[in-house]
Amino acid sequence: MPPNPQKLAKWEREIDRIRWQVVRLLDRRRWNEIYERVVNAHPKLHPGIPILDHFRNVYGDYAVVAVRRLAKPGRDSVSLTDIIRDLGGEAENLDRAWYRSLYKRPLFERDGLQRQYGL
Repeated sequence: MPPNPQKLAKWEREIDRIRWQVVRLLDRRRWNEIYERVVNAHPKLHPGIPILDHFRNVYGDYAVVAVRRLAKPGRDSVSLTDIIRDLGGEAENLDRAWYRSLYKRPLFERDGLQRQYGL
Protein backbone atom coordinates (compact mmCIF):
# COMPACT_ATOMS: atom_id res chain seq x y z
CA MET A 1 0.00 0.00 0.00
CA PRO A 2 1.59 3.34 -1.01
CA PRO A 3 2.16 5.99 1.66
CA ASN A 4 -0.47 8.60 2.16
CA PRO A 5 -0.07 11.57 -0.26
CA GLN A 6 0.11 14.09 2.60
CA LYS A 7 3.05 12.20 4.07
CA LEU A 8 4.81 12.11 0.70
CA ALA A 9 4.29 15.85 0.28
CA LYS A 10 5.60 16.46 3.82
CA TRP A 11 8.77 14.44 3.14
CA GLU A 12 9.38 16.24 -0.13
CA ARG A 13 9.00 19.65 1.58
CA GLU A 14 11.35 18.62 4.38
CA ILE A 15 13.93 17.17 2.01
CA ASP A 16 13.84 20.42 0.01
CA ARG A 17 14.34 22.49 3.19
CA ILE A 18 17.32 20.35 4.17
CA ARG A 19 18.81 20.72 0.69
CA TRP A 20 18.64 24.51 1.02
CA GLN A 21 20.20 24.39 4.48
CA VAL A 22 23.10 22.46 2.97
CA VAL A 23 23.34 24.98 0.10
CA ARG A 24 23.49 27.86 2.60
CA LEU A 25 26.18 26.03 4.57
CA LEU A 26 28.21 25.52 1.39
CA ASP A 27 27.74 29.16 0.43
CA ARG A 28 29.01 30.37 3.78
CA ARG A 29 31.95 27.99 3.56
CA ARG A 30 32.80 29.44 0.15
CA TRP A 31 32.63 33.01 1.48
CA ASN A 32 34.76 32.04 4.45
CA GLU A 33 37.38 30.59 2.10
CA ILE A 34 37.40 33.84 0.10
CA TYR A 35 37.72 35.83 3.32
CA GLU A 36 40.67 33.67 4.41
CA ARG A 37 42.43 34.14 1.05
CA VAL A 38 42.00 37.92 1.21
CA VAL A 39 43.21 38.10 4.81
CA ASN A 40 46.18 35.80 4.19
CA ALA A 41 47.23 37.76 1.10
CA HIS A 42 47.14 41.13 2.86
CA PRO A 43 50.62 42.03 4.15
CA LYS A 44 49.36 44.28 6.97
CA LEU A 45 47.03 41.70 8.46
CA HIS A 46 48.67 39.19 10.75
CA PRO A 47 47.32 36.32 12.85
CA GLY A 48 45.98 37.22 16.25
CA ILE A 49 44.13 40.39 15.32
CA PRO A 50 40.87 40.08 17.31
CA ILE A 51 38.54 41.07 14.47
CA LEU A 52 40.02 38.40 12.19
CA ASP A 53 39.60 35.76 14.89
CA HIS A 54 36.04 36.96 15.43
CA PHE A 55 35.06 36.37 11.79
CA ARG A 56 36.68 32.95 11.79
CA ASN A 57 34.77 32.05 14.94
CA VAL A 58 31.47 33.33 13.54
CA TYR A 59 31.76 30.97 10.58
CA GLY A 60 32.82 28.06 12.79
CA ASP A 61 29.91 28.63 15.15
CA TYR A 62 27.46 28.91 12.24
CA ALA A 63 28.69 25.63 10.73
CA VAL A 64 28.39 23.77 14.04
CA VAL A 65 24.85 25.07 14.63
CA ALA A 66 23.80 24.25 11.05
CA VAL A 67 25.01 20.66 11.32
CA ARG A 68 23.44 20.28 14.76
CA ARG A 69 20.11 21.58 13.44
CA LEU A 70 20.16 18.97 10.67
CA ALA A 71 20.91 16.16 13.13
CA LYS A 72 18.65 17.24 15.99
CA PRO A 73 15.37 15.38 16.19
CA GLY A 74 12.40 17.38 17.37
CA ARG A 75 9.25 19.23 16.48
CA ASP A 76 10.88 22.66 16.29
CA SER A 77 13.12 21.93 13.30
CA VAL A 78 13.32 19.91 10.12
CA SER A 79 15.72 17.16 10.96
CA LEU A 80 17.42 14.65 8.72
CA THR A 81 17.20 12.23 11.66
CA ASP A 82 13.40 12.59 11.82
CA ILE A 83 12.95 12.15 8.07
CA ILE A 84 15.11 9.01 8.03
CA ARG A 85 13.20 7.57 10.98
CA ASP A 86 9.85 8.39 9.34
CA LEU A 87 10.92 6.97 5.98
CA GLY A 88 12.21 3.83 7.70
CA GLY A 89 8.77 3.23 9.17
CA GLU A 90 7.30 3.31 5.65
CA ALA A 91 10.15 1.63 3.79
CA GLU A 92 8.08 -1.30 2.54
CA ASN A 93 5.58 1.13 1.00
CA LEU A 94 8.07 3.36 -0.84
CA ASP A 95 8.72 2.47 -4.43
CA ARG A 96 11.65 3.17 -6.69
CA ALA A 97 9.63 5.62 -8.81
CA TRP A 98 9.05 7.92 -5.82
CA TYR A 99 12.70 7.77 -4.82
CA ARG A 100 13.87 8.52 -8.36
CA SER A 101 11.41 11.40 -8.66
CA LEU A 102 13.36 13.20 -5.94
CA TYR A 103 16.42 13.26 -8.20
CA LYS A 104 14.99 14.01 -11.64
CA ARG A 105 16.35 17.55 -11.40
CA PRO A 106 18.85 17.62 -8.54
CA LEU A 107 19.10 20.90 -6.67
CA PHE A 108 22.71 21.57 -7.62
CA GLU A 109 22.21 20.96 -11.34
CA ARG A 110 18.81 22.67 -11.44
CA ASP A 111 20.11 25.90 -9.99
CA GLY A 112 23.58 25.94 -11.52
CA LEU A 113 25.11 25.47 -8.09
CA GLN A 114 27.05 22.36 -9.02
CA ARG A 115 29.76 24.41 -10.79
CA GLN A 116 29.73 27.15 -8.19
CA TYR A 117 30.50 24.76 -5.34
CA GLY A 118 32.66 22.31 -7.26
CA LEU A 119 30.31 19.38 -6.71
